[in-house]
Amino acid sequence: MGYATKYLSNPPRVRVFLASPLSSANSTWTTITWSATDGSNYETMWTSGSRVSCKAAGRYLVTYQAGFAANSTGYRFIQVRKNSAGSVASGIGVAASRLPHVGSSSAYVTGAFEVTANGGDYFELFAFQSSGGALDINGGVGETFLSARWVAVD
Repeated sequence: MGYATKYLSNPPRVRVFLASPLSSANSTWTTITWSATDGSNYETMWTSGSRVSCKAAGRYLVTYQAGFAANSTGYRFIQVRKNSAGSVASGIGVAASRLPHVGSSSAYVTGAFEVTANGGDYFELFAFQSSGGALDINGGVGETFLSARWVAVD
């Protein structure tokens, strides 16, 4: 059975999240280093660190979110990059989202996209905020996450 047939019934997928808050410096891109999965780490797409790796060539559905602590100043940005080696200046930017401050509530910047990837490619999430000081990126399973799921042969 080829990998495409196998993956149709049980596709490679992973959802990683930030288990506890991460401090983000003002006006600085922060690489999100993941600390846990929700149990869907099929074919070990994540082992540690900031990378979610593609195990087979094809099209992947990628979803992402970063929750920022409440603050009434500035903007919140996140971006997903492919093969960037932990640097926001490297690799290929494949998605980006932004949100102005929301005041007394946490700000959630989120997005989803499909992308073609080769086996061995990987995705990383970067966050940026301009609140004027350090600001926490929220931790918890539904707060800050990155997920990837193989959906088709491309």
